[in-house]
Amino acid sequence: MQNQPYSLIVTPEEAAKLKATVTDLPSADLNKRQLCNLELLLSGAFAPLKGFLSSTDYQSVLESMRLASGILWPMPVCLDISEKLAGTLSSGGTLVLNDREGFLLALLEVEEVWQPDLAREAEAIFGTADPEAHSGVRQFLAETQPFYVGGRLRGLASPRHYDALDIRLAPQETLTRFTQLGWNKVIGVHAETPFHRAHLETFVAAARETDGALFLQPAVNQPALVDDDHFVRVRCYRAFMRHVPQDLGLLGLIPLASRSAGPREALLQAMVRKNYGCTHFLVASDQADPASRNGGNLFYPRGSALTLLRQYAEETGITPLELRPMVYHSGSEGFVPEDQAMGEAEELPERELLRRLEMELPVPSWFTFPEVLDVLRQAHPPRNKQGFTV
Repeated sequence: MQNQPYSLIVTPEEAAKLKATVTDLPSADLNKRQLCNLELLLSGAFAPLKGFLSSTDYQSVLESMRLASGILWPMPVCLDISEKLAGTLSSGGTLVLNDREGFLLALLEVEEVWQPDLAREAEAIFGTADPEAHSGVRQFLAETQPFYVGGRLRGLASPRHYDALDIRLAPQETLTRFTQLGWNKVIGVHAETPFHRAHLETFVAAARETDGALFLQPAVNQPALVDDDHFVRVRCYRAFMRHVPQDLGLLGLIPLASRSAGPREALLQAMVRKNYGCTHFLVASDQADPASRNGGNLFYPRGSALTLLRQYAEETGITPLELRPMVYHSGSEGFVPEDQAMGEAEELPERELLRRLEMELPVPSWFTFPEVLDVLRQAHPPRNKQGFTV
């Protein structure tokens, strides 16, 4: 599968004409999750989609991971709206889409409005409709409004950002960058947490194995990570990149809202990276699992995401690579593959890292880079330096 890069943003001249027609049209101010989806639709990162799914495509995706046309697509991309707004819309009409400040972003040519069975959608996408069993289901059922509206999009402007503009790269930009750098093999890397020393060793090993380069593309501005400081993570990524060989890696940010939907979501992550120009995608054994960040029991069988991506590799055109974690080996005082550590691997769980920062305790030098640690110390000062005096 090779989607050609495109943008759904109209020309400035057409945008000016369209703005003059929207005064009396129904409108919706989008939340963070919806803005993430809209941005990826407008940029072509969600190619071949040209808008939010119709009910026919939606049902087909739930049942077979394919659009009604037969094209592979693993996750529904729908626009949820309130019952009140749904009552004002009809097929053939137009819905104005704004950001949270009311800035006009796009027009949705309404194809249809319907009320989905959210429990059925959860069962199909997550493998369960039980909110107690899966944090992604809990968030999905709590936050999704009762009606969906589908139709094609005409973009007037991409959602606005005020930070890290140099690394918020659209698919057309990354494809150009890869060509300029002479990269024929590019490994896409998805991330939702900061990178440390073991990550660099892991990524470089994968690059050497494939004779490829690395496109490190963390997901940002996503509502699933409500406890994460967006700006802290971005500063950590920039600090980390100082240690990546210049000809080996490129950093980008992607507004991909996480659902923790396991194999289906991992397949979507890979297909989106294909649209950015990647030829390979690094897949962890717990990719997109709701428990992957907190060390709990995994919801999906370990390795199931890699199995699914391999099944569809020829169709998607992107080769999945098994992420083989490198760990610090206390015996040799260096990094080795996890399966070769022979019980001598040093670990520093996220909770322990935060405890050490809070208590102003030392963090072992093997764990992370000084520049990354400086960012984390500023973001998580010790207790005696927290708060303020009135």
